[in-house]
Amino acid sequence: MKILKPRSAHCVSALALSFGIMGPMSAVAQETDDGNVTADAPAQEEELKQSTVFVTARKREETQLEVPVSVTAFGQDQLNERGITDATSLSDFVPGFDFEPVGTGGASGRANPQIRFRGVGDQIGDPNARPGAIFWDGAFVADGIGIVPLLDLERTEVIKGPQTAFFGRNTFAGAANFIPAQPTDEFYGRLSGGVTGTDVGSGQFVNGVVSGPITDDLSGRVLLSYEQRAGTDEFQDGNQLGEEETVALIGSLRYEPTEDLTIKYSGYVVGSEDTATLSSILADTPAGECDVTFDGNLRDLVSGEIVGDFSTDLSTGFGNRFCGSIPEFDDDNIVTPAFSGLTPPPGVTTGLFGAATFDLPEEFGSFISAPDGLGNTYRTWRHHLSAEKEFDNGLSLAGYVSAGKNQNWGVFDSGFGSGAFDFGTFSFVDLNFAGFIRENDDYSAEIRLTSSSDGRLRWMIGGSYYTQESLVLQTQFATLNETEADVFGIFGSVDFDVTDEITISAEGRFQDDESNLIFTGAPGADRSNFEEQSQGFSKFMPRVILRYQPENTGLNIYGSFSQSYLPGSSTNAVAFENATGELGPDVVGFFTDTQRLDAFEIGLKHEVNSSLNYSIAAYRMDWSNQAFFVLSPTFVSVTLPGDSEYTGVEAEVNYSPTDWFSIQGSYNWVDGEYTDFVATGSVSSAVLAPGLLNNTTAIDASGNEIRYNPEHTGAVGFDFDFSDYVGRNAFFRTDVVYTGSFFTDNFEFNEVDAATRVNLRAGIGVNDWLNAELFGTNIFDDRTSTPSGGTTSGTDFVSRRFFGQAPRGAEWGFRLTAEY
Repeated sequence: MKILKPRSAHCVSALALSFGIMGPMSAVAQETDDGNVTADAPAQEEELKQSTVFVTARKREETQLEVPVSVTAFGQDQLNERGITDATSLSDFVPGFDFEPVGTGGASGRANPQIRFRGVGDQIGDPNARPGAIFWDGAFVADGIGIVPLLDLERTEVIKGPQTAFFGRNTFAGAANFIPAQPTDEFYGRLSGGVTGTDVGSGQFVNGVVSGPITDDLSGRVLLSYEQRAGTDEFQDGNQLGEEETVALIGSLRYEPTEDLTIKYSGYVVGSEDTATLSSILADTPAGECDVTFDGNLRDLVSGEIVGDFSTDLSTGFGNRFCGSIPEFDDDNIVTPAFSGLTPPPGVTTGLFGAATFDLPEEFGSFISAPDGLGNTYRTWRHHLSAEKEFDNGLSLAGYVSAGKNQNWGVFDSGFGSGAFDFGTFSFVDLNFAGFIRENDDYSAEIRLTSSSDGRLRWMIGGSYYTQESLVLQTQFATLNETEADVFGIFGSVDFDVTDEITISAEGRFQDDESNLIFTGAPGADRSNFEEQSQGFSKFMPRVILRYQPENTGLNIYGSFSQSYLPGSSTNAVAFENATGELGPDVVGFFTDTQRLDAFEIGLKHEVNSSLNYSIAAYRMDWSNQAFFVLSPTFVSVTLPGDSEYTGVEAEVNYSPTDWFSIQGSYNWVDGEYTDFVATGSVSSAVLAPGLLNNTTAIDASGNEIRYNPEHTGAVGFDFDFSDYVGRNAFFRTDVVYTGSFFTDNFEFNEVDAATRVNLRAGIGVNDWLNAELFGTNIFDDRTSTPSGGTTSGTDFVSRRFFGQAPRGAEWGFRLTAEY
């Protein structure tokens, strides 16, 4: 694989970030030499550990204990302890948060992932209407965060439940905020490097951090990282499947011309490529051996009425199929395409239904090159500038401007290694090239005025602006979608201490949101034939919180109600009508209706003593006008609205019975159900309801579980610190990550079994400045599919196969880290 050389762009961005102390269990925050925040607590509170974890989940400084929302926060040291290096591995340890590096349809790669909060996630891949989002120092990241390494952060904050009151658009169900490490007042350096290995190859990595003062008022920090990660499977020709290569530059500056004014800059430039493409598993149940009868109802897509029922005996028919359960990927059943030299020329694609040739649209401008074979190339950058001014009366004024770009070119085999019949040439072909080219640009700004934290009444008021431009080209069907969003918001909050123990908070955002469909159609088509379409809403999105926090008890009990809105999605009706002759824009419109989420949460946080703290949150969410796709027999989809609901409980616990042993655990249970939904796909017309070939009828999915939504997930870590016994830094840690079973379709038919993955880490200090570490991830090589993928017909259009991105197998490594 070639090493990408990412180019930076000229743009400025930022966010205000503040650190301080609030609440009865306060502590004084300090920076260590490596930029992480620790606490020097008063003697009487020295052992209250959770209270010294600071978060800005509500755009203000609060301890993790006192903030009345469900938030999981990790500093960089805690990320390192768990082996967390990216957003995907972060989600293993955060209940109610799932970051899958495989987007809707299974082909979008690490830059365009599936992000789910408490089961709420995309059914379609709409960059303008995602229900969850990642932020960089408070600024929205449209795409690309999946390739940014989490190697030099002050902390990560994952906030569950709607966060639109403070974070605005695309935090419909939750938000994750990545806060970069700040420059230090004294010189600090860290250099880390090592090697890794899997069954099919080896890798290496090196990264370094330099931080310190530049002048009396200015300090800086920079991280440079390179990683080449081996795949854990192979293509048919022996090349590595799932190999990754990433180069990253992350930096920050802090300028303090006076004691009450701070100006900060942070940003990153990341280039990456991988061979993380789709593969498949052959169906394992021979024809005639699936002793199951599937019953269901059929609905008219236009009227929504039930138009009939059906019953299918699955023991009949031809070809192998999956009789419910999907096996895990292994060396015996995985089917992969060949790799080398297979990328078609730019603008040319061959597919199952013939070939299409077109020039790369000029709208993309300067762009990264296509991958050398099957896989992805990525480039992303961000610039972020913030400032905060504190006044003598306790008021503070803060603001930021931010801008970023993400580009991604992916090529995959839509036959998933099976080959297929090409109707264009009327012959069998080894590969069915498909692909996507994406570009997202985002710009945002915010300003806010905050009152003093003293007094019974505290308030905040602010305004924000955000715009996003997106281009998505699907080469398989030669369709181009260009969209633009402009969002203006005014937000604020009021906290009032009714008594010393009871606080009521009223928060909200008035948002004017407009989405424009600039163009949809074939690349190179005459744009004068398409009239730009717009949708929008002006809504107030509230959150009300009641908190009970008895003084000096380490207890916080809270309840909240919030309401959030999200734009509807483009229906793709033009392409659907062109392909099928039905359900055009005059029937379903250009956009689905505005989406709404009503959410209730009750939480308990408790610092029992110096050894034990825990948090529990129960929640209920109702999602109206959820966008989902209806797939025609020609694999062109139309997007329609539906409804769903979610009920769940999440919990976290930290227990340290001794100075040398600690346990950390997390758990999430969520029951997600469609309340008004229809479902389609090849599994419906080929297996469950054969003969269902028209484009206006589908299977009623109301009452079914939501796909890709494990009911149970959790993680537990056991940490042993032997430093006092050996006279130097020494530790051993094991983490067990559990993902419960889930359905890969909306019919409650094909189900992936539960998975358990085990990670190990052990380290020892060579001397005062050098540490050595051994680590292993997924050491028992569990290849159960992650929550993604689906089933489709094989070469003969009868036998089935499960397709997806094969999960990473076992990987081992060795690391040396020097700090000075």
